Amino acid sequence: MPESSDKFLQTISEAVYSSNLNGKAITAAVSGGPDSLAMVHALHRTAALTRIRLTVVHLDHGIREEDSKSDAAFVKDFCNRIGIPCEVGSVDIPRIAKSRKLSIEDAARRERHKFLASTSSKFGSSAVALGHTSDDQVETVLMHVMRGSGLNGLKGMELISTRIMEGTTLNLFRPLLSISRIAVESYCAKARLTPRIDSTNLSAEFTRNSVRLELTPLMERYNPAVRQALIRLSRSASRDLVFLEQATSKAWKASCKVSNGVITINTDSLLALPEALAYRVLKRAAVTIMGTTNNLLMEHVESMMRLSRRPAGRSLDLPSGATVVTGYGELVISESGSNSIPLPALPLKTLLAVPGITEIPGWKIETSFEESPNTYPETRKTLGGSAWLDIGATNSVSVRCRKPGDYFHPSGMQDRKKLQDFMVDSKIPRAWRDRIPLLETERGVAWVVGWRIAQWATPRPNKLPVKVTFDRTTM
Repeated sequence: MPESSDKFLQTISEAVYSSNLNGKAITAAVSGGPDSLAMVHALHRTAALTRIRLTVVHLDHGIREEDSKSDAAFVKDFCNRIGIPCEVGSVDIPRIAKSRKLSIEDAARRERHKFLASTSSKFGSSAVALGHTSDDQVETVLMHVMRGSGLNGLKGMELISTRIMEGTTLNLFRPLLSISRIAVESYCAKARLTPRIDSTNLSAEFTRNSVRLELTPLMERYNPAVRQALIRLSRSASRDLVFLEQATSKAWKASCKVSNGVITINTDSLLALPEALAYRVLKRAAVTIMGTTNNLLMEHVESMMRLSRRPAGRSLDLPSGATVVTGYGELVISESGSNSIPLPALPLKTLLAVPGITEIPGWKIETSFEESPNTYPETRKTLGGSAWLDIGATNSVSVRCRKPGDYFHPSGMQDRKKLQDFMVDSKIPRAWRDRIPLLETERGVAWVVGWRIAQWATPRPNKLPVKVTFDRTTM
């Protein structure tokens, strides 16, 4: 082949090595068009050098009827001629889009992801190769700019990346990303490849096509080198992101805790961060719980930021059913509202060992006889804490959740009141109330754990009280 083709092949083999895919299995997604056909041909030509094990897959989207079937037959025949295993699948994208109320583009993207995940797993592949060129990168960056994307969007696509969609993970490899579409067409001509032409690529009905056919040429009237400029912008954003991701990881460790599918963020630590890092911590938390970036918009992250400054008990719904709830000095993010309550569920009633240690799900409860301090510790609310109680007989001390008709006589007040009213007055969020431990004796509720003890349980001089400590444990 001519020298230019040798350079094309060298770029492909370097991409394989720089992505640590040499010696690995790669599944190439091939539509039959110029980009994917040149890609698989070059991967096949360099396989002796890179030692990759190559397979091909093709998905018939059912959009162009007979043309779609012809594309599938073309890819199958091409692979048979050069000796590459090939698997062809088919789906009815127009029907799926209509039944699920999705756009054709969105439905095709979802079905393609499922097909590629399934087939690459079947072949034991380390990655799926896609035929995106530097021109596709330009279009991607422009589309992200129009959507108001941040640095992640300006970065565009990467040589090697991971995509998560509907709980399925896919490793993507783009060996043509530094190669222009003109270079691809030149390679096809010199290799005597006769790619298929997808007529839908010529329709401005689809957003990406419109960007390629209309917007990019218009921008070139103002800057003939706009494609190169956008590629430089992409690379610059990518460099900055490396630093920001490292800083975000440090901030994450300092402010976030992950347990049982729930992320708790310390709001004091969060709000002390530079705003750029705070936003990134929040986005990472949301993506971790949601399992995908799909449908997560900047406005969601901005709402999370505003929520972090609001009182306990406020909430926000995220896409995919995830929920964000404010606690006391914390944001709790989980897959559902019940998981976001920063308190473990309580058993109906548990007798406590006095003195001794009793453990229930989410709590370690320790009791002893000890003089009360001169200065009472600060209330710890959802974290429990310690209380010194004059509770008389200790053989019937128990912990339970609230029940209808409960009364409580808060310390410092003359009369008792309904427990419900005390919780409302204390601004305890409604969703938390069934999970707040109540320490009870034969006389009644002696301590609303984390909030206040009863007036009648206040320690008296010259009488040794019972010290009770509630510590949170991993559920």
